[in-house]
Amino acid sequence: MPLGFLRSAAKRLERRFAASPVRAPKAEAHGGSAGGAGRKPEKARAKGDAKAAKSRAKQAKAARAEAKRSKREAAASETALAHDLPLVEANVPCCVCGRSESDPAFTTHYKTNKGTVPFHMRRCGGCGLLFNSPRLPDDQISEYYDGSYYVFQRADAEYFLKSAWIYQRTIQCLEVPESRREIAEIGSGKGYLLALLQDLGWKVQGVELSGEAAAYAEREIGVPTFAGPLEAFLAQRPGCSFPVIACIDVIEHVPDPAAFAAALARATAPGSLLVIDTPNGRAQAIEGQGAAWRGFNPYHIFVFDPDNLARLLEAHGFLVLQSFTYNNGAAGETGPRLKAGKGDALDPAAARAGGRAMPDAAGLFRE
Repeated sequence: MPLGFLRSAAKRLERRFAASPVRAPKAEAHGGSAGGAGRKPEKARAKGDAKAAKSRAKQAKAARAEAKRSKREAAASETALAHDLPLVEANVPCCVCGRSESDPAFTTHYKTNKGTVPFHMRRCGGCGLLFNSPRLPDDQISEYYDGSYYVFQRADAEYFLKSAWIYQRTIQCLEVPESRREIAEIGSGKGYLLALLQDLGWKVQGVELSGEAAAYAEREIGVPTFAGPLEAFLAQRPGCSFPVIACIDVIEHVPDPAAFAAALARATAPGSLLVIDTPNGRAQAIEGQGAAWRGFNPYHIFVFDPDNLARLLEAHGFLVLQSFTYNNGAAGETGPRLKAGKGDALDPAAARAGGRAMPDAAGLFRE
């Protein structure tokens, strides 16, 4: 599908849903009336101007001092909060290979809605998986994704256009026949990608952890969205499965990737396709940039590479059909990707080699 068409569809959605811009009122012009009582002598006016300027300078100096004091107090408060946070050891044993040995990768600090928090990244000694440990407990990690989450602060227009790029590098590559164009997006946010797919004739279902984002998707975008984790969605709809499942920038946020992969397996059936898009733990830029690499942030608690992600998925019945990386360049923000599927989507030799019908998986890894 031509990119121009996708961009037109995204723009159409933007015009349909974007609110009218709010313009700040113009400041009123102030000045003396033409028929005033006369002008003050130049000397008196100059004296008054100098006095006013001195007063403004004094006020500005006091404001700067107050700002510095507030900044110091905020920093002290954030540091105290960070020190009080209950950090717990994670990924022991490893969710991919079962090993308990790991090495420190880096330690840094990030600003979050919980204050400035320490962030420790480790690398598994068995499979090379990068993971955050020690870290916040799982129930506190979920509190990151409230209305203040930075992704939810971006303008609708930006994300409707970005959804066209996401579609082009993921769903469009699958060549799904029209009879099977039904998709569930896990971590669907405010529903931008699903709105585009819905506009292109797909039947869509969103699953989003943030209740605020899920409500927005249903109310403003018109995308059916379940508020909660995938496991809770499946518990309410036992036996349901989807021909296509997309997880775009999701698995790096999940506290228990093995449980998440098991839930994905329950949500798929023979012939289903799974697309995962995630930062690449083997990106070349990591060596030069270290903790400053854009794939690292306080929300990314697992960073996979193509091998360990494939290993995790295969352990839960998926067969990886395709895996590739892409760059976050200006022309489309491309990165690594993984595609997988089940039974009847595979050639017979692959199905026999696996010993059972398996879903397909596809992985995209962002450099």
